[in-house]
Amino acid sequence: IFAHMVRRALGPSARRRARKPRFQDAEPSATAPRPNSSLLPSNIRPVSAKHTRGPSTASRAPAPGSSKGVAVDSGRVSFDVPRSGFGAEQDSQVERMTFFSSPLKVSYYSTLYLHKQLRHTAGYAVQYPRTLAYSVALGCVYTALHFVPGAHVDVFRRVDAWVGWHSYWVLLGVLSSIGLGAGLHTFVLFLGPHIARATLTAYECGHTSFAVHGFAAFQCATPASAAAAHASFSAILRKVALESLCWGAGTAVGELPPYFIARAASAAGQGDVEYQRLKRKAHDRKPMTVKDRALLSVYHLLRRFGFAGILVFAAIPNPLFDLAGITCGHFGVPFWTFFGATFLGKSLIKSTIQSAVVITAFSKDMIAI
Repeated sequence: IFAHMVRRALGPSARRRARKPRFQDAEPSATAPRPNSSLLPSNIRPVSAKHTRGPSTASRAPAPGSSKGVAVDSGRVSFDVPRSGFGAEQDSQVERMTFFSSPLKVSYYSTLYLHKQLRHTAGYAVQYPRTLAYSVALGCVYTALHFVPGAHVDVFRRVDAWVGWHSYWVLLGVLSSIGLGAGLHTFVLFLGPHIARATLTAYECGHTSFAVHGFAAFQCATPASAAAAHASFSAILRKVALESLCWGAGTAVGELPPYFIARAASAAGQGDVEYQRLKRKAHDRKPMTVKDRALLSVYHLLRRFGFAGILVFAAIPNPLFDLAGITCGHFGVPFWTFFGATFLGKSLIKSTIQSAVVITAFSKDMIAI
């Protein structure tokens, strides 16, 4: 994936500069003397005047004992170089490059790739000037209304507080799943303690009619109506359902970068390299590491079950879901199939299960034990 990011970050012009030089002068005249092949070094060979990069009648095989050939023809020289963007040696170096071995290079090329993608996104937005203008105008009007006195100011502030609160949980969800398993464990650090505090407050107050954010958060107050929900498992689950849903939605969004990068690599013709390597190792009965076995199992499962397989992987806590996202990108699984299954599994199923476990663990009966 990082090798593809480097190629995309450098762009076609830089990739061409990385090749060895290919000098091409004017076509030689018919009377121009041809070089004596016996006087040329072993790795240089004469070719016809119509020698080009494409197929030609001249033999393309290098001289015996030479690894790379150089074509010479009366003031015209061309080098045989790999058709890839860098060359065999450079490709090998890029494939071995990791963040721990070359942190500065990885950060540099990642920044270039991000900059290029941001420019591409900005160019895409500029293609729809009317929509962009309406969005900017609406944002300006909404901001200006905050400074105009009136009864609407209090409503706008409540809307801002509600959006900010739930966006906070979405951001925490993104931080939890982004980074190929290196993200923050925000459920353990933030959402889990929030659900536990809401559970304890509900059993202390005897109802769930209390605020969970703001200045009066988790403070017992007299219920506004006699029909206030009692402190039961289902009532507490409903109390924290929206925060849990937003956190789960954020974790689904955090799984998209590996999917998009793998999909772009597949579109560039590099998508099935890893899968073919694993298939060859399995076919030749070569020793495989635990990681290779797990990766091959994920490949087979997702190719066989599709949407249902993605949903199952997303619904249960497992460290292999990053591999599932990369696999879906490699095999060109449609975006809405991948994201829909991931959203349903993480936001509706997984987060609900985790919330239920925390509520049960901090219930009165469990605490009494």
